[in-house]
Amino acid sequence: IKMGIDQASLAHLMDVMTNLYSDQIAAVIREYSTNARDSHIDAGFTERPIEVSLPTQHNLRFSVQDFGLGLSVDDLSTVFSLYGASTKRESDTVNGMLGLGCKSGLTYALCFDVTAVKNGVKTFAQITKDEQGIGTIRVLDTASTTDANGVTISIPVKERDVRSFRDQAREFYSYWATGTVGGDAQAHPPHKEGEEQEGRHGVDGG
Repeated sequence: IKMGIDQASLAHLMDVMTNLYSDQIAAVIREYSTNARDSHIDAGFTERPIEVSLPTQHNLRFSVQDFGLGLSVDDLSTVFSLYGASTKRESDTVNGMLGLGCKSGLTYALCFDVTAVKNGVKTFAQITKDEQGIGTIRVLDTASTTDANGVTISIPVKERDVRSFRDQAREFYSYWATGTVGGDAQAHPPHKEGEEQEGRHGVDGG
């Protein structure tokens, strides 16, 4: 007899998989930054930094932008809607293979925004939780664009968490090599370049 999943328990199981992280803020910073960096590696843009925008009292958003492979509407549907789906399982040069990291925004916020560009098409989407706690994707719009491929993740931040986001981000990026992260969080490592931060990659970077 093969084991299966009780369909009536899917909402509970998805909630468990979404909320695996003991430190929600650290998870959001780590997972999306690692995913962005991995996309640069896959695209061959190892010298180009990802762009990070840290929240302020006047802009309560944390965002990470990459200029890597990008995502189409079909890619979004696969990567963000399916637990276990990952673009990294066959790679030994990037982090994560469980397909959980890209959903980590829902461990902190009820929704977050994704702007993705691939092959001349820009897609605007919102990832949310429904009344049963199941994650859903709403594709808000698509448009032709001349922008380069890439993905931007933007997560709303509670006002009380602004300082924690800024402090944890700067600590996290202090372990990154100079030139790998730009924007508000440019890496100026007090640690030796290449030194691994304990637990840096977390549960999954997928």
